[in-house]
Order: sequence, then C-alpha cells, then structure tokens
Amino acid sequence: MKLHHSLIAGACLAACSLSSFAATAIACPAATPTDSATAVTWVNSCAPTQTLFIGGASTLKGNALAILNARVFDTTKMIPITIKDKGSVSGLAGNVVAAYGMNTAGDRIFAVYNYNNGSAAGVSQLFAKPSAVPEADVVFVGPSKKADRLAPGTAVIGNCVASATAGAGTLASPFSIDCTTHAAQQADIAISDVRAQELYAVYAAAAKGKAKDLTQTPLFSQSFGIAVSPTLYAALQTAQGLTVGDFTAAHQPSISSAKYASLISKAGTVKSVADLVGNPALTGTLTLARRDDLSGTQASSNIFFANGQCAGNGNALVAKSLDEKVGKAGGLLGGLSIISSADAASYPNLEILNASVSNDVKIAVSDTTKYAIGVLNVGSGGTQVASPAVGAGVGRFVKIDGISPNFSAAGVAGSLNQLRDGSYPFAVTSYALVNTKANAKVAAKKALTDALILGFKDSTVAGIPSGIAYFDGSATKGATAARAGGNNCSPIITGTAATFGG
Repeated sequence: MKLHHSLIAGACLAACSLSSFAATAIACPAATPTDSATAVTWVNSCAPTQTLFIGGASTLKGNALAILNARVFDTTKMIPITIKDKGSVSGLAGNVVAAYGMNTAGDRIFAVYNYNNGSAAGVSQLFAKPSAVPEADVVFVGPSKKADRLAPGTAVIGNCVASATAGAGTLASPFSIDCTTHAAQQADIAISDVRAQELYAVYAAAAKGKAKDLTQTPLFSQSFGIAVSPTLYAALQTAQGLTVGDFTAAHQPSISSAKYASLISKAGTVKSVADLVGNPALTGTLTLARRDDLSGTQASSNIFFANGQCAGNGNALVAKSLDEKVGKAGGLLGGLSIISSADAASYPNLEILNASVSNDVKIAVSDTTKYAIGVLNVGSGGTQVASPAVGAGVGRFVKIDGISPNFSAAGVAGSLNQLRDGSYPFAVTSYALVNTKANAKVAAKKALTDALILGFKDSTVAGIPSGIAYFDGSATKGATAARAGGNNCSPIITGTAATFGG
C-alpha cells in the first residue's frame, strides 16, 4: 500500500551508534548551562546517565512533555534543554520531541518521544530490533567518535548547535539546541491510543510479537471525534437548517455514525461530498484525511465505526486471538474492510490520505478551499488548526449521532463531562506498554518508565489536554464510565477504576 504523507522509510538507518562515545574522555562541565553557548557545550560534552526513548501516539505527545517535566526531570536542578532532531527522517519531518535535563539524584536524563506513524510504530519497537523499524532512528546527545560527523582536526564531541529559534523550546526551556547526530535504538516504552492487540497493523518485523510479552497499563479514557473543514462545516449547517457561521452548540451539525462508516468502508455507498451532506447539488472532491495503518487513532476509528478488530465478541477463538496477537492490517475479525489511498481509483470523487501524524489531518481539515473530514482526538478542543498554522483555516468537530464531543448537553463548551459520564460514545482506553522482560533488566531504566506511567495516570499533572477522563478517582477529572476492563472491544459501562482496568 502506498502511504501518502507517511514517512515509512526503507533506507538504511544512521551509521552512528549510541555506544560510539569518544575514546578520549570529553570533560562534562560541572555547572549547568547559563546561556545558549554553555548549553551547546553541555549538550555536546555530557553523555546521558540514562536515556528514556518513548515511541507512539502523536495524539499524546503534549501529555508526554508535561509529564516529563512533572515526573522525570527535576527543574530545580536544571531547566531541561529542548533538543531538536535535525538528523533522523522522523526528526526532519518534525515528528520527534526531545529534552535533556537532570533528575532529583543529579543524573543526566535524555528523553526522546518519536511519534511518527503513531501508536503501532512505538509498539512495534518493543518487539523488533531497532534496525528493523524506521522510527527507532532518533537524535542523541553527547560525545561521538564518528569522523564523518566532524570537520578535520576538530574535537571529538557531539554535533549540536544553538537553534535559530533558541528560547522557543517546547518545554519552556530558555535554550533550544539543534542536533544532527542520530542513531537506531531500542524503545523503552510505547504510548498507544489502544491496546497492542487492538491496533490495525504493526511493522512486519514485529508481526510475530505477542501481547502476553508486554505489560500494558491502562492510563485513562480518551475521546475522539469527527473534524471537518470550514467549507464542509458550512455545507452541513446549510443542509441541516442551521445558521452558517454560528459556532455555538445549538448550530453544530451532526454526522451519523452510519454515514461515516459508509464513507470509510469498502461496503459503504457514501463516497462523495454530495452523499455525505445529502445535497446532490454539491460537487468537488471530498478529502478523507484518515491516518495510516500504524495509527492508534485509525485503530480507534476502525473499532468504533467499522467494528474493526472486535467482531465476534463471545467467540472463544476470537477472544483468544485478541489476547495473543498484535495488529495486522486487514485482520478485522469480521469488521468492515477499510478503504485506503490504494483504492483511490475506485472513488473518483474522493481523495484519500494516509497521514503519518495527527497534524497531517489537522492540515487537511484546516483547509478553507476543500471539503475535508477526518478523525482526531478531542483533547485540543473544539477547533483544529495545523501546527505550524497553515493559512487561516480552522477545522471544527461535529456531533456524532447528535452528541457533541466538545459541548455538554447543556451547550457548555468542554469535552470532559460527556466523556466522564459515558454520554459521548467515541472514547477508548489508552495504554502505556513495556516489554516485560526488557523493562525489568535495568532498575534505573524501569524507574524512568514507572515514573512516566504514573505521570500519565495522574489527573493532577498540569498542562494536560481536556479530552481525557482519569482512573485515579478524581472528583473533577475522573471517569465514572469507560470501556469495561480497559477492553476497547467492550461497551462503555458505569463503574470505578477497577471496573475500567485502571
């Protein structure tokens, strides 16, 4: 399958290695950085005491950054330095975030989150060798002895320089450093929108992996929604007798789950903007901005709209396969077959994207000239703007079967209450995953992954988007309804954290 907007690369990964430190020791400054120049020296000269490599969901990268500051780094010892990956394929696409700081013990901690291709790219790395998964290639810091990274006669140190946008780091760091050194390394933890066995696909190198080899920790309930472009939003408002340009709850249009299922499946007959809106006078191409097969967002969409990975509940054979196997594209277990860009010729009025990250979908639904539609998580609010912004367009969520993802039943803006009480149906339980045996081998590494998991489960961590209901018993942010047992193939029921697998 050809993946548009995807960065699945077949090229060889970087030749440099994390183990390639200088034969002659490079002195690491005792003092923490005080300006951009000393920050560059520190990043180039100081080898990390521990690295924390995270792979997975692009929807949750903002959560990871907030949690790193809250639970992994000790900002009283050193404000983490934002590291920009300017060498790897994923980094050059802008799909890697990284920071270098210290923990409470004074250890140097380098944390990297690669969210290219989403949840399954992260989970795949827990099974496969780094050389087999493109997303395993990410930035690293500290000394390197690779001659091809250095000008003749220069010191054998890392190859990082002050960013042109220094001071604009994503972790509110006063220093932002560009690094071109990168290497393939094993992921320590994956963050996934759904369980491993609920993913639609994994990399072929990980296809033999078993869910039983992983420790999967339910984190919270997360809501997703259908977002549409301004042009499509207006067309839906017109067709439904609503006021065009009125963005209040009363004039938010709705799309039925049956119509969206018909749009995304090969069995459905909705394959144009006229079909979707119900207005035969509408012409032009409809852009279906779906995610690629490795995406947890796509898996969530498949599960909710097409019964993907879930058909045959109660069947002992199917239940066993769900317990054991990780995703394989097309393995829908009785659900509807999903269309992709490979099917574009069959649908002349439909443009089909296979986006590698959620921002690609935001770009599509922010376009003011196109009819575009796609699924996104609701955490960023009722509007969707591409980051960095593309034009002045704003994509907006619509109701599903008359229920809004970002307005309460009373018409109040916000996504939490209807997620908490289960009245909004498009929600999944999201997970942190580690390879059980590998995670137990190094106590210091396990301490980092444990801290990250606890941070993801903690409703008190500041800076987390709103489309999340926690399992920690919070009176204001806790879920009172969610998927039974953390199984996204089960219905939403009311209960306690134990009921939801938390």
